[in-house]
Amino acid sequence: MLNLLQSELYKLRKEPSFRVLSLTLLLVAIALPLAAYYSASNGQNSAVNGIQSFMNGVKGNTLFMKIALAILAGFFISREYGSGVMKITGSSGYSRERIYAAKLTAFTIGIVFLSLLCPLVCMAVGSLLNGFGHLQETETAVYFFRTLGLTILFAIAFAAIVTAFAFMTKEHGVTIGIAMLVFLFFDTCSQLIGRYIPIYKYLYEHSVFKLFLEVSAFRLTSGELALSIAMPAVTACAFGWIGMMAFRKMDIQ
Repeated sequence: MLNLLQSELYKLRKEPSFRVLSLTLLLVAIALPLAAYYSASNGQNSAVNGIQSFMNGVKGNTLFMKIALAILAGFFISREYGSGVMKITGSSGYSRERIYAAKLTAFTIGIVFLSLLCPLVCMAVGSLLNGFGHLQETETAVYFFRTLGLTILFAIAFAAIVTAFAFMTKEHGVTIGIAMLVFLFFDTCSQLIGRYIPIYKYLYEHSVFKLFLEVSAFRLTSGELALSIAMPAVTACAFGWIGMMAFRKMDIQ
């Protein structure tokens, strides 16, 4: 199992889409606080410090992470069916469960890295420009570590969802296209449907999709925090199991 995981992590490091996404997010994370800094120097805005830049990076993740999930899943997972790599791996003697677990673990590590890249680099650049700063609305250290932890949890949950989907579609173009459409328009469509179907509104408001939008909130009640921890964990376990069971029954061409 360890050798299989090391192999998947090596492929992740060498994956061109992962490198492009990392570089793109790095440049965006540097540009955001710089733009705010020069805007402030021209009198158009107040100076943005490290913790405020961190908040902007977390809010940007609601878009950046969704795009990264779709692209990386398509190239790192689904493309292996077309290239024949998955067939070779399936005949290597490892069980389907171990193959799936290794791929899911490597993909999750990649997504967690990408989800933290923008907020942490934004914070570092903002701190260099204007100091780390503090928040008046809540305790800064508590907010920082809570938001960081929730970002990791939701990244794990979304990685499990997309991994299961990518294994089922087997085609990287389909994976990227459908995953992109779902992640970009699911919230808008769900809010519209929720106006007419109360039970759907209830389910959506307790789903990882809706809760993820509230990660950057200054204050969360104990109930909201518990839900924001429990739902990603349950979702990750559920979709990890669904994807593994589906992969066990698949024909690898």
